[in-house]
Amino acid sequence: MQRNSCQRWLWYTLGGIGATIMALIVVWMVSANLRESAEIERMVSIADGIPSADWELTSSSNPKHDIGCIPFDQSCHKLSRTWPAAEPVYVDELAAATGYDLEVGTVYRPDCADGWVDGVSIRLCVDGADIELSMRD
Repeated sequence: MQRNSCQRWLWYTLGGIGATIMALIVVWMVSANLRESAEIERMVSIADGIPSADWELTSSSNPKHDIGCIPFDQSCHKLSRTWPAAEPVYVDELAAATGYDLEVGTVYRPDCADGWVDGVSIRLCVDGADIELSMRD
C-alpha cells in the first residue's frame, strides 16, 4: 500500500511539472508571435514612408516570419519593393528625400544608399529605370 501511494505521488508530481513546462512553452510562443507582428508592422511602416507621391508600386514582397528562423544568426524578416522611376533619379537625391540617415554609394554598390532605421537595415537602389527597396531586420 505504501508503494502505490509513492508511485501515485511521483506520477502526479511529474504530470504537474510537465503541465508547467507546456504552459511556459505556450506563453513563450504567444509572446514571440506578438513580437514578430510588431517587427513586421514596423518594417511595413518604414517602407510605406519611402515612396514619393507619384511612384506606382510594381512589385512587393510582404515580410513574413520564417518559423524555422533563429534570429540570432540571420534576418527573420525581409521586405522588398520596386517602383519605376518616371524620370531620371539619382541615388543621393533619393536618399535625402527619404528623410533617413542613409550612406550613399559604397565601393560595392555606388548606385545604392544603405542605412539602419529603427533597427531595420535599408538598401535603396537606383537600377536603370527602377527604384528598388530591400529591407531586413
